[in-house]
Amino acid sequence: MSFKQFLSCLIFSCLLPATASAANLRLSPDLKEIIECDSGTGGKITVLRHHEIYHTHVYVLRQHGKTAGVYPGEEDNSRGSLVSVQCLGSKERLLLISGEFTSNYMQGLLFRYQPARKKWERLEFAERERASLLYLKPEQMRLVIPNGGYEAGKYIVVRKFNGKARDKRKLSDDMPKARGWQVLPIQYPGGLE
Repeated sequence: MSFKQFLSCLIFSCLLPATASAANLRLSPDLKEIIECDSGTGGKITVLRHHEIYHTHVYVLRQHGKTAGVYPGEEDNSRGSLVSVQCLGSKERLLLISGEFTSNYMQGLLFRYQPARKKWERLEFAERERASLLYLKPEQMRLVIPNGGYEAGKYIVVRKFNGKARDKRKLSDDMPKARGWQVLPIQYPGGLE
């Protein structure tokens, strides 16, 4: 987001009424469905957006009839620009959201449905670039992100083990080995909002 865009967002956001936390999200009449992702294994998750202010929107998730911001806390935590929302995979479908939310980094969320727990697991990342590859095993998922920063390593690998609260991040000069993994390339459409 450029300084001009940021300044416009700041000015316009002062004109809006104070918003409630994500638990008490006030949905505006301009709520628009972006995508519904059916996991193929029993779960559905829908991404919606509303409250447009100068090339930004508030992004929300709907699961089991409940709606909450993509990030917890105040509604503005879920306000994003240059956002890409897509379902990945064929048999098993995962939801990937990435864009500029509360920082100048590409923040992102990857959701994978776990049928045994009837719950969507969430992997979070915030890096200079968008993820380029997704690696899947039944018990684990990994995102590979080109390292456009100042840290050593050509790639950043963020991984999540089923049922573990914390995501793990590691730098590497080599791509993770593909043997035993389903590897999905991630494409982004041009003209992101």
